[in-house]
Amino acid sequence: MPESRSALLRAALENALGGPVDVIPAQRGVRITAPAPADTDWDRWHAAIGILRQADSWGSHNYGSGPHLWAEVIEP
Repeated sequence: MPESRSALLRAALENALGGPVDVIPAQRGVRITAPAPADTDWDRWHAAIGILRQADSWGSHNYGSGPHLWAEVIEP
């Protein structure tokens, strides 16, 4: 059985960012969140943006613990 889009995105983000990400249910699928890379870490930013663009929607938010990236994937 092939992996879901959200599982593939999660694994790719964990690899690009060098650490675990959070996966939570969303209204129409799954939301993946992770702390944003350091401002000066251009390689991680470039990799993360390339991965995020594969999601159905994505963006960033500044939580109390600092900036985070998020991606939502619609799944049946």
